[in-house]
Amino acid sequence: MPRSLVVLALAFGACIPALVNHPVQFASPMAGDGAIDAITRSLAVNGQTVAMADRQVGIVQTRWENTGFGYGFVGATSAPAVIWRRYTIVIGPAASGVTLTVRADTQRCVQGLTTTDGVNLIGECTTLYAEGLVPEHQAALESLGAQLKQALGGS
Repeated sequence: MPRSLVVLALAFGACIPALVNHPVQFASPMAGDGAIDAITRSLAVNGQTVAMADRQVGIVQTRWENTGFGYGFVGATSAPAVIWRRYTIVIGPAASGVTLTVRADTQRCVQGLTTTDGVNLIGECTTLYAEGLVPEHQAALESLGAQLKQALGGS
């Protein structure tokens, strides 16, 4: 491999952060609607807007938000992309209370993309589930998970 290509490959590799995706899981003594209400309040306190709460299934999702984090390119034209993120909280039954899983869903979307309702993204995107989260987004997920855990008396 020519030296210039090796240097370019090393430089490019240094620019892309290592990706991880570790959801936050914990147990809470709260149950049913009480847990969903506490989640909704805690999300609001943390600046997140709930876009969907399905009480029967036990899922709460925030609005898709543009993180402003430029990350690669998307589409046939290789347009510059930014990461959009929402949080999903899944509530499952437990022997005493509930178990909660807090995860960040991410998509790499063309710059200039919009959403009118926070649920549907209008523009070209690629899901980033398999790739994971950049470190600062993983840290934000862990922080939100810790705040939810505290709000729900989790262990």
